[in-house]
Amino acid sequence: LEKAMTKLTDATEGVSQAEAAVVEAQAAAEAAANDTASVPTVPEYVTAFTEKPDVSAFEDRLPDSYRERQEYHPHESPWTMTLPLVALAGLAAVGGAMNLPFAHDLHFLGNWLEPSLFGNEAHGDTGAFGKWVLAFIAIAVAITAVVAAFAVYLQRRVDPEQIEQKRLGLAVDYDKGLADLAGGPGYRSFDLVAWFDRTFVDGAVNGIATLTSGVGERLRVLQPGYVRSYALAVTLGTVFAGLWFIVRLWGVGP
Repeated sequence: LEKAMTKLTDATEGVSQAEAAVVEAQAAAEAAANDTASVPTVPEYVTAFTEKPDVSAFEDRLPDSYRERQEYHPHESPWTMTLPLVALAGLAAVGGAMNLPFAHDLHFLGNWLEPSLFGNEAHGDTGAFGKWVLAFIAIAVAITAVVAAFAVYLQRRVDPEQIEQKRLGLAVDYDKGLADLAGGPGYRSFDLVAWFDRTFVDGAVNGIATLTSGVGERLRVLQPGYVRSYALAVTLGTVFAGLWFIVRLWGVGP
């Protein structure tokens, strides 16, 4: 009786463990279904202006490369790019100084480029005074822009978001229009052009190559490279030519 009771107790515990395992499996399945349902829907065509999907539900399972991309911010160019830009800026300053209205003798750069630019430049009779006024206006605007950028972005005296309006950032929707075109109808048209090139242009070239290769493979049997084959062809040709002359001499032929 004691053995029977022990076996019954063990069996009861086994059933309880099995039921707990079933409940745990059901909970895991429901959690997996919820995770699958929470996966954001990725649009068919993703552009630079597509809103980022919400990945907070499974962000801890994303690779490290995703976090690195999110933490990446714009930075200054390395010296390999900064040095050429400085050199170009210096040359631009020298080229601009050559056209200052000090004397006409300094305009040799403009005179040298005149054959290439003839008919493309704007002519006017502003004179030296007008050119000096335009130069000072341009310099004043440039200095104002530099000072404003320093105050906004370095000293943080003004919130950049007050200046960087979303519509201005999108270049009055021009960039967004181009992105939508390239990501939507443009993407489909590019696929169509690629399909046409792959099917017809490449297909024609590959088809000609395949046809030429196939004809060559079949004609290759006529040129096996064996002397005995060529000798047999010469012999048969000689026999047929002799028969033709005999038939003509007998008047059988036309």
